[in-house]
Amino acid sequence: MTFTGGGAVLVKALINPLGSELELTLRHYGTGYDNPYARGVAAADQYLGMRDRDEQGARVKGFVDMTEKIRFQAIVDLWRNISLTTSNLYTYGRLQYSPIEGRLALSAYGYRTDQNLSASGRNRRYGGDSDQLYEAQTEEQGSFDLSDVTERSGTRNVAGIQVTGTPAKPLTLTALYQRMYTDSLLLYPTEDGPCDYWYQIGQYTWFKARYQPIDATWLTFRTRFRDEDVHGSKDNREMDAYLQVDQKIGPKVKLVARGLMGWKLPDPEAAFKGYCDRQGAPELAGTCVADPSDAAEEVVEKANKYGVVWASVQWRF
Repeated sequence: MTFTGGGAVLVKALINPLGSELELTLRHYGTGYDNPYARGVAAADQYLGMRDRDEQGARVKGFVDMTEKIRFQAIVDLWRNISLTTSNLYTYGRLQYSPIEGRLALSAYGYRTDQNLSASGRNRRYGGDSDQLYEAQTEEQGSFDLSDVTERSGTRNVAGIQVTGTPAKPLTLTALYQRMYTDSLLLYPTEDGPCDYWYQIGQYTWFKARYQPIDATWLTFRTRFRDEDVHGSKDNREMDAYLQVDQKIGPKVKLVARGLMGWKLPDPEAAFKGYCDRQGAPELAGTCVADPSDAAEEVVEKANKYGVVWASVQWRF
């Protein structure tokens, strides 16, 4: 219970069968619960700025060592937003193979989030901050405008692979590639008709190298590329790279410095976008359509470069 009168309940059980571990969790966080330091089990969505609030759910999390070199991990999380009366489901699975213990690990993983189990189909829009749905709350009426609740329905599906290797003890290399499939009301050409709603398809990849020349110093380099709509220009398409130095000074002080360079890349629209926007209708014709010869010279989009430099000092008392 908190001094504001809100309550929460968290029940957890841990089972350790041979070669595996299973964690079972039940949770209830009232809409008036107010403890920003609770750090309880909760979904990533927020109610008025807090994760541990306005939520009821059950989660099963665990792993099993199938052999000495193969481990399977999984999570199934079902929860309900009390105010919105919507149920959500998150599932995650990861299979890791370590042919050389401590030197090489290969992983394949995937996860899926369904923001509203009562609504299905590609004609949904995944995402949105749940806090936005409560902005219409008024002190006089204490009510919520839930007309936009459908803005948080649909699914997000991710599949990826990761390779981690340690060719020499002070050097660790990691590479990752993943694809994202998200409901976003995008129209794509399909065999069923001129155009139909389908997933927005994105991709993300990065490579990281971490080197420790001496016990107190770490050097980290990472480069990554992200395109959130590989068939069009929706959302971001960018790449960046950074170099970071971590330096320990004695047992209490740590210095961290990073320099990053990034590029927001040109992202032209898909050739079929206009066609799908018209649902397969032919091009407009008539005197109201400008003559192509009168069109202004096409502007070539260029990459937008940016840089960030920051440093920090950590001092343990």
